Amino acid sequence: MELNFDANLGSTRFLKVCRAKQGPILWVVKVFVIHEHTVPIQAYCERLMNLKHSLSTTPSPNCLPFTKTISTEKSVIAIRPYVKFSLYDRMSTRPFIQWSEKLWIAFQLLCGLTQIHKHGLCHGDLKLENILITPGRRCCYVAPERFHDDKSRLGADNLLTQEDELKHFLLPSMDIFSAGCCLIELFTEGRVPFDLSQLLSFCSGEYDPSSVLQQIEDPNARELVAHMIQRDPSLRASADEYLTRFRRCLFPEVLYSTLQSYFDILAFQPLMKPDSRMVRLWQDIRNLPQDTTLGLIFTSLVTAEVRGLQSVTAKLYALDAFRMLLDKLSDESILERVVPYITFLLEDPTSPRVRAEALTALVDCLDYVKEVPPSDYNIFSGYIFPALEKLDRDVAVRISLAMNVARIAKISMRYLEASFLHDPERLDQQHPQFVSELHSQRDSIAGFLSNLLTDNDPVVKRVLVSTPGSLESLCTYFGPTKAHDILLSHLITFLNDKEDTHLRIAFFQCIPSVASFIGSHAAPLIIPLIKQGLSDVEEFVMREGLLTIKSLAEINFFRHRFLLDLLEEVLPFVIHPNLWLRHASVGVITSIKNNLSDVDVHCHIIPKLKAFLKLSSGSLYGVNEVSVLSKLIPPLDRQVYESCARAKGSLLASAIEYLRNTDGKVGEPDSVEVSNFIIRLKAEGLPIPLEPVYTSFLQKHIMKVNTQRCLRTTTTEISVFPVNSAKGSFGGFTQQQLQSHLLIMTTPPIKELDYRASVSTFSTNDGFVTHLSNSTMPRGIGTATFRNQQAPPQHHAVFTEKPRGILVAHLAEHSSSVIKITPLTTFKGLFATASRDDVRIWDAEKIEGRNVANRSRCNIRLPGEKTVNNITYAAGANIIGVADDQTLYGFSVENMVARCVFSLPIGTANEQLGIPIGLESHSPYLIIIGTELGAILGYDTRIATKEVFKYNSDLKCGLLTSLCSDEEHNWMCTGTSKGILNCWDLRFSIPVNTVKTDLPVRRMKPSPFHPWGVFTSCRSVNELSLWNLETGNRHISLWASPLPPLSKPPESSIPFRPTTSIHGITFSKNHNAVITAGSDFCVRWWDLDQADESFTLISPEKLEQQLTNSTFSKNGEFRFRLVDGVEVIHDLSVNSSVSGVNSGLHRKSEVDGSLGGSGRAPNTMAYSIMMGYAHHNVITDLSTVATPNQSFILSGSSDGVVKVWK
Repeated sequence: MELNFDANLGSTRFLKVCRAKQGPILWVVKVFVIHEHTVPIQAYCERLMNLKHSLSTTPSPNCLPFTKTISTEKSVIAIRPYVKFSLYDRMSTRPFIQWSEKLWIAFQLLCGLTQIHKHGLCHGDLKLENILITPGRRCCYVAPERFHDDKSRLGADNLLTQEDELKHFLLPSMDIFSAGCCLIELFTEGRVPFDLSQLLSFCSGEYDPSSVLQQIEDPNARELVAHMIQRDPSLRASADEYLTRFRRCLFPEVLYSTLQSYFDILAFQPLMKPDSRMVRLWQDIRNLPQDTTLGLIFTSLVTAEVRGLQSVTAKLYALDAFRMLLDKLSDESILERVVPYITFLLEDPTSPRVRAEALTALVDCLDYVKEVPPSDYNIFSGYIFPALEKLDRDVAVRISLAMNVARIAKISMRYLEASFLHDPERLDQQHPQFVSELHSQRDSIAGFLSNLLTDNDPVVKRVLVSTPGSLESLCTYFGPTKAHDILLSHLITFLNDKEDTHLRIAFFQCIPSVASFIGSHAAPLIIPLIKQGLSDVEEFVMREGLLTIKSLAEINFFRHRFLLDLLEEVLPFVIHPNLWLRHASVGVITSIKNNLSDVDVHCHIIPKLKAFLKLSSGSLYGVNEVSVLSKLIPPLDRQVYESCARAKGSLLASAIEYLRNTDGKVGEPDSVEVSNFIIRLKAEGLPIPLEPVYTSFLQKHIMKVNTQRCLRTTTTEISVFPVNSAKGSFGGFTQQQLQSHLLIMTTPPIKELDYRASVSTFSTNDGFVTHLSNSTMPRGIGTATFRNQQAPPQHHAVFTEKPRGILVAHLAEHSSSVIKITPLTTFKGLFATASRDDVRIWDAEKIEGRNVANRSRCNIRLPGEKTVNNITYAAGANIIGVADDQTLYGFSVENMVARCVFSLPIGTANEQLGIPIGLESHSPYLIIIGTELGAILGYDTRIATKEVFKYNSDLKCGLLTSLCSDEEHNWMCTGTSKGILNCWDLRFSIPVNTVKTDLPVRRMKPSPFHPWGVFTSCRSVNELSLWNLETGNRHISLWASPLPPLSKPPESSIPFRPTTSIHGITFSKNHNAVITAGSDFCVRWWDLDQADESFTLISPEKLEQQLTNSTFSKNGEFRFRLVDGVEVIHDLSVNSSVSGVNSGLHRKSEVDGSLGGSGRAPNTMAYSIMMGYAHHNVITDLSTVATPNQSFILSGSSDGVVKVWK
């Protein structure tokens, strides 16, 4: 045994005592220095070990003998376990021992005496300190019969003889007397029954300790100790007899049936760490009977372990154990014994989860107290509030505080009132001291609220206002005036957050409860906020605004003039395309009607409402929801609504003015742009001539929505690439083409760009100054109708100029087909490529250097040489991979070294999910996996233990083939082998729409230009379509097939036709362009604004141009046409005689023929260059990556080759 000195515990004449450490275990070490070798040391050592052996033969959990003795020439060392407190120390330490604990200590003391007396042993020196430590005191608990006359002093030569005599002289009755004295002191809060003089008087019958015994209130306890300290030892009973006699009358039955046996188990089971003991305690506490004695004792066990806990799980178990013990504890015990330890965990350094859970547990404990003890009246001002002010700024802790701040305010008020209950006069609300303390409390709560309501994380604010009963309690706590100043003034700022829709929704959901408490005088402040919500860009917010009006109208919050004002705002919503908004608006109208007199209803509501109704008789009888909804005129078409909402403000205003003045019947608009816009609206379903109600709806509602959307699309910076005077440096760009690329997205991203680009004088790198005049861009696919107003920043590479198809790098490290290429968006220039064998990480900055070998920076292989199925990128774990055996892996890449941070099976062992077909990073930490048999699972990479959600796609729709999720983290879409697109709303976990396409879906990508759209490619046809997931319509088709546009291949030929389709899809957002690649070995650039500016970027046909001239030039002939209402860009250069993989072979023969075909050296060399330059196998994926200098296109093929282009 190797011990290290820790602390000195004191010294006596013969013994020196210290505390020593052996790892985490503490020991008491007593050292006896040998001055004379005549002392029989060995005999004493043997006696100590015999004592240990005797107590170890049978269970003796209440005895603590020396466990080891070490004898040397100069000293003898005795060792036993260290326990911090003796009973004497414990009696003077807060929290003071309660009566049930005193009984438990007395019970254990008698049990300990029973255990040693069974072995014929006696203690001989029992007192409070001697339970563990034996320092000297001036009280004497020696049995009176032990006092006798010694006729001779003992010399050193007969010490052992005296010990033998003393052994026979000690009797169990003496220990009983000493134990009785200890119990008197325990039961009387430290009153000493005997000192030496009193004990000598007691021996002679001159002293009676009855005055001390009368201070013991319990008669059974008084009877017990009186019997134990009788002067005649023969009248005293044994410890075991006392335990039997006082069972149930003094000692509760639970001590015999539960506690003693439980502690026996704990004492004799193998040594456990504190974490393991806590788990065991938590399991046992769940099964405890309802008993306050048990609760108090088990609380002591839990608190004894708290400071030694290491793991997060064990600390959470401790907090849960405290909660389970609350109903078994008194109010005083909760505040004195539980609250301090939970407060200690508020500053736990291991995990924010522990601190957050500790805060909730603290509030639960404080709330459970029904009667506040006088000693704890000031617990909030002196203890709780200072502890809460020290809380760290971790989001989990702030969320916990937001959930509980209203409860804290309510509980603190109850404690404050309890502190004045003993003096009714002081409880008066006008009492100066009460008012002062109440103001101090309110200031503390107001400080917490201000920090929470202005928190940077919107989730904290949402939790605060959405917790049931939170705002109502806070309003009651602060009163109307302070509720207005503190709550309402901060809630208004929620509407300033244009990115978080849920926060704006939360504002309207909570404002009725706050407004009703503050009073109707706040209506002038609230009504403009409601009007702002009615023109929000999100229709969920509009609906909540309408429901807010309805709720406030039902409680008569608005005055007459406010109701009529709101009626004007609400009426246009009855023809809104959204069914929910129509129902909500009709509900508002009926609520307003119920608050008005019959005269007002007939004068104000019915005349205005008639314009929106289909009335056969010309009159309306009664205004109720059912009758109004059944008579409404048809709503405005959704497509018309979206086109108007996304159009330029000036264009929409001009069109509305024209339609309002002429009804679309007379003449043409002065502007060609306005004319084209109105023609588009007619094609989308706008009724011409336009009825006044529709014109009013466009003018009153859509114009406001349009303005709000424009406010959200402001830019902070416009980047302009250098312009040189030489036209050739731009590869043949026209002035109009240059102007279309002047505006480039920066941070925040430009979500809608004006087609009239105007750039005033600016300087370039070479000092050249130029000016481009305004010119109108020709209309093509993807005009303002299809511009995305709400897409958040997405990591698409920004091409300052169109790529020219120049090969930068040929990466051939993969030995099998490239499955996926994904940029590591938080690391500039890094991207990952995956094949069936491994995942490799590349640095584009190294690749663009001309003198550096193109090698991967990192190589990742799945454990067990498993086959890679797919990869994606997430912020929590840099690389997420899924294997064919349905195992998900997370790899963290630091300093180009990959480390596996988690691996878990997808689903359960008994589930048949099929092969994974899709892996998407939905948000920084949420990964979505789709499997062939229709399972869709979500995993949080921060707690990668099991799925956080699971959906099942109906197999009637076909096997899953692809999935994608939108950039705003609202929805996801799956494609099937039967050509069905299923859209899921991830906010509400429901399927929202199903779209039937023509052919099996191969790949999908959400459109960064259209919030409602998804691009899909299908099998057997080389085409990419943009589908509207709201309406189910196809809007755009990018057609590179030899078949006529939008036609399907003959059914009979599909099984025998080589598979042709688009495999890779990526985007250039600043050019409004789509880049595709697939089985025809070509990479195409599709310009959605100007179809004729589309071109084939990479193909075998471009060989001759690339060999002779590196200057950019267009390849292919692309034309725009309208087919069945679908805007089609058609690549006319695709040969109708070839398709699919056969096209590559056909092109090879064509190239051979064009180069001579005779096997001459130049032709062979040219063909070899072509084979090394262009892809000569199916392109399987496509992506983009950006470095600080430029952007690249990445393409991977089925032969394992990755090429980098610019």
